[in-house]
Amino acid sequence: MAIEWYDVTGAIVAGFLQSGPAGRKPGTGVSDITRRRYWRLLERIYDFAVRKNWIASNPAKALEEGERPPIENSLGAIATPQVWAALQSILALAPDGAGPVELRNRALLLCVTEMALMPLELRTLTLDSVLYSSYEGRRHPYQLQLDGPGRNQRRRIVM
Repeated sequence: MAIEWYDVTGAIVAGFLQSGPAGRKPGTGVSDITRRRYWRLLERIYDFAVRKNWIASNPAKALEEGERPPIENSLGAIATPQVWAALQSILALAPDGAGPVELRNRALLLCVTEMALMPLELRTLTLDSVLYSSYEGRRHPYQLQLDGPGRNQRRRIVM
């Protein structure tokens, strides 16, 4: 039975996290990391809906602490909180009057922080990676096409 997104409850979110996502390999379960990432995504989507007054409360936040997937071990994280704060302060600077190098650096930082591009993906970016759409008679960049080194490693990210 289909459930409308705005009718989802904390119990439905908990049930989805326990049985909804499927493992990539047959016969394996879903990792805690994957479940945590699904939960974080749902939490952010429903936070947005609450801010827009589309719903009254966030069902992902209704889960008790024990129902939520465990927090990821951040020892493998690339940026420490101090580095992350420095990145955010750089991005907060207005790009007005910036030269081409500063604009390029800002674009790369946005790719890392907003689109979660991996270092290999950043190194392979070219102007041909930018896909355009036409809107009101003008071309606008709308996606990055990332071609990884292996099979089935192409992905497109909306800018």
